[in-house]
Amino acid sequence: LSSLLMVMFLFVFCFNIVLSLFVSIPSLAGSTTGGSIKMTQLVSALLAIPLLVHGMASLMAMGVAFVGDVWKGGPLLRSATGLSSLWSEWSFFILFLGIPSITITITLFAGDENWWETSIKVWMVCIFIGLVVFWFAITIRETSSCFQLLRISAMKDQNAKEEDLTLWNLLLRAVYMANVQRYDG
Repeated sequence: LSSLLMVMFLFVFCFNIVLSLFVSIPSLAGSTTGGSIKMTQLVSALLAIPLLVHGMASLMAMGVAFVGDVWKGGPLLRSATGLSSLWSEWSFFILFLGIPSITITITLFAGDENWWETSIKVWMVCIFIGLVVFWFAITIRETSSCFQLLRISAMKDQNAKEEDLTLWNLLLRAVYMANVQRYDG
């Protein structure tokens, strides 16, 4: 549930960025102040729209996948790191409940009048750390799967031996296959 809350905060943050970009376009066009058009800034704002929308959509898709993965017990994290189910559950517990609970306890015993604000900040940082670890797990899993598929493809096509398939040869094969896929009719 806490990971869902973090994704909602992330959605609001992304939506604010895109909204502020759209709000700035009329002022850059000079229609709100009656001034001159700031052509360079207007063109750059217009060209930034597709990039920001695509980037934020990818971020939201990964955030939703993070929520689903945490809800299911972290199968992606376990497959990327090799952790057992027990260690995965304990790490989620420590990250989402343990550290924030200890922070609440310490700030309450210390007599901090902003104990709730401090503990919420620590809680959000812990969830964000979990999200970043999840993104790295996705990257590791996708990269290793790509190299595995390249190795299988190279062994099928060229009858190559396993020791002939160095990292450099696999990277060259990846570029070759991407170009064939892109330019082949």
